[in-house]
Amino acid sequence: MACPYFYPISKAEGVTQPARAPLGALYDGRCEMGGAAGGDACNFGYAAGRCESFPREGSADAVRFSVLEGRTVFVLEKNCSPVRHGDAAALPGGALGRQAEVFGMWVNSR
Repeated sequence: MACPYFYPISKAEGVTQPARAPLGALYDGRCEMGGAAGGDACNFGYAAGRCESFPREGSADAVRFSVLEGRTVFVLEKNCSPVRHGDAAALPGGALGRQAEVFGMWVNSR
């Protein structure tokens, strides 16, 4: 699960890529809330309380992607519980749309 405010730009260089990173690899990118981006809180979500830029009233603190019946789906979570889900193709641009794109590229490369 990645932070819903993290916009991944490029695969992180010079790091050991974990076997199961939420987006298929660790990424450098930008924080849509204006904070420093690219660390564990960005790549692995649940940043509330771990990132000073995470909004206090954020509606979700992590996003999970998966493939279901040939399409990419998402689940937004808050405090480890689902709050919204749907087809990733319906996500608007911005961080979530880019994360869905990155996840899809990873899935299609396997």
